[in-house]
Amino acid sequence: MLFHVDWCPHCTTAKPVISSLEKDSSVNSKVEIKRVNCEGSDQEKELAEQYNVKGFPTVIYVNNGVNKELEGGVSESGIKSLLGL
Repeated sequence: MLFHVDWCPHCTTAKPVISSLEKDSSVNSKVEIKRVNCEGSDQEKELAEQYNVKGFPTVIYVNNGVNKELEGGVSESGIKSLLGL
């Protein structure tokens, strides 16, 4: 999940990375990528609270009830590594 807000310049930079991964069959065939606007709907705000999101952008991989957060900047290689790809 990519947790973001519209006013964040780092989030603006992260969005094309996520878009590229959404189109990458080696990724999208194995995981579902979700974008969560932390200033969006009440449901999205609650999801950000549930995952204790404090900064933006935040990328969290959830697998079998285990959450892993991406450390460092958002990059395709970093996210693929987080996903074990």
